[in-house]
Amino acid sequence: MRSAQRTLLIAAIAACIAGCGDDDVVVPPAEGTWSSQWSHPIPHGATIRGLGGWTEFDQWAVGDGGLIGHFRGIGLNAVASPTSETLRDVVGFSPSQVFMVGDGGTIIGPGLALQNSPTSNDLYSIFGYTETNLVAVGAGGVIIENDGGGWQSVTSPTASDLYDVWGLVDGEMIAVGEGGTLIRSTGGGPWMLETSFTARDVNAVWADKPGDWFAVGDGGEIWQNRTAGWTPMTSPRADDFHDVFGSDSAFVWAVGDADSVLFYDQVSWKPIAPSPSGHLDAIWATICDISLAQVGASRETHCSNTYFAGAGGILTRHTLFGTYDTYSTAITYANLRGVHGPWGGVYAVGDSGTVMRFDNTAWALSPSGVEDNLNDVFVVSSLDIFIVGDNGSILRGADGAWNTMASGTIANLRGLWAQNGSEAVAVGDAGTALAFDGVDWNPETVPFADYTDVWGATPSEVIAVARAGVIVQRLSGTWSAMTSPVATDLFGTWSDTDRVYAVGAGGVILTINNGVWEPMVSGVTEDLFAISGRDGGTVWAVGENGVALRLDGTAWKVEQSQPVGALGGVFVYASDRVFAAGTTGGIIRFQR
Repeated sequence: MRSAQRTLLIAAIAACIAGCGDDDVVVPPAEGTWSSQWSHPIPHGATIRGLGGWTEFDQWAVGDGGLIGHFRGIGLNAVASPTSETLRDVVGFSPSQVFMVGDGGTIIGPGLALQNSPTSNDLYSIFGYTETNLVAVGAGGVIIENDGGGWQSVTSPTASDLYDVWGLVDGEMIAVGEGGTLIRSTGGGPWMLETSFTARDVNAVWADKPGDWFAVGDGGEIWQNRTAGWTPMTSPRADDFHDVFGSDSAFVWAVGDADSVLFYDQVSWKPIAPSPSGHLDAIWATICDISLAQVGASRETHCSNTYFAGAGGILTRHTLFGTYDTYSTAITYANLRGVHGPWGGVYAVGDSGTVMRFDNTAWALSPSGVEDNLNDVFVVSSLDIFIVGDNGSILRGADGAWNTMASGTIANLRGLWAQNGSEAVAVGDAGTALAFDGVDWNPETVPFADYTDVWGATPSEVIAVARAGVIVQRLSGTWSAMTSPVATDLFGTWSDTDRVYAVGAGGVILTINNGVWEPMVSGVTEDLFAISGRDGGTVWAVGENGVALRLDGTAWKVEQSQPVGALGGVFVYASDRVFAAGTTGGIIRFQR
């Protein structure tokens, strides 16, 4: 993440995570500046990458954008973070002894202070039984250790990325990673490379006692080692798994992509409950010694609720009674691509027919009746909204009363603009351009390209952009190609009576000057997917990694955003208020 984005990011993360507790930190922005907050999900939509703690009621969550949350059994309370780098893992031994690692070699130690790191490689996992026997692994096979005297690099037998590390009280430690890489250290000895048991990435490894190891990875692979070597286990899912954790071999969980939440009862792996967010990264539970007289055993076993976390900021708890609690509020985790509308009636659309409406207070689903991905929305009035999507889908209506329209095409429609309820234009793949005359959508001849967006100042002056840098103009019903200064993909366009802009891959921003398209300096290299503005007012562009740009006079300025995979749509609905919508149901509100 660029340093320009970091100015207010830490304060914004602290302000956006819900919960009432001593850890909550809210830092108001300076007067006249822009700030951002999560509008959906609530309290936040930043992906949680790691969970850890020393009791069920003293846990920590870390994630994208330097996210740090403290869980004390009620809610996830915000904690001011000393970094905006993505944090990947956390381990805690007491309220004052908590360690976190993340991208760029980031290490956070007691007091949530940055520690000196011997590496700039991304760190993916940290393990330790106490604060004086810590080990962390990461990109390029990096291994670092801390025996209480500071962090030191350790000789690694591999240059492959290492995604997870786990150890036992007897000193045995295993780290796994890229392409099935597995390395082992025994009794504090040197790390040794072992023969891979798979060619796929192995993302997590866990054991509760010697000779009883589990590992999970891409393609739904699950492996077990009971001293005789690694053997595959039957998996009911083919999704990538990201974490495995349990209390003993009779109580083990695995989580991953899509609907992969699995439980192992020493007989077989069973799917338990799908994750609403479609992606879980972390599992955590405490382990304790209790007597299981009812099963005739005395052993370490599960004695707390089990927690799962992942995309969209989701944090759920599986209780000892078999029920689930969720500590975040989201009506959908669908990827969102379009947003438009006045204050009190803003709509956002996305995957699988998702339509959402904001009523000044909260977002609510508005069932569309279709399953196609929806790509763009235009609000003519509170009772007249157009929506376009894949397979030629066009909807018209309002909240609770959507009607499908005949488009005459099965091409995916990507962009939409309307002058009023009788004049509208839609564009899409394979040279598709449609014009609405108040009754029908009529095909129009346009230079062949995969069109991504369209906007107009008037129905007789409309601009459409496409992949490979194609730009076309509609004048009095006739489309013609314009000279473009780039050959890179263009994803968004916007204009008013005086200005015209286009944005695209690699941070490209174009504008028309004296009838000629010219590039502008954006200051970023991320793909830009959408642009929006107001007549005579502000203009915003958004894109990959949650990047948000505002046109400040004649120069583009990077504004603080929130950690989201991508922002696919943006709408400036007032001179001091902006909505941007993106991945996993993420909607961010910018306000001055």
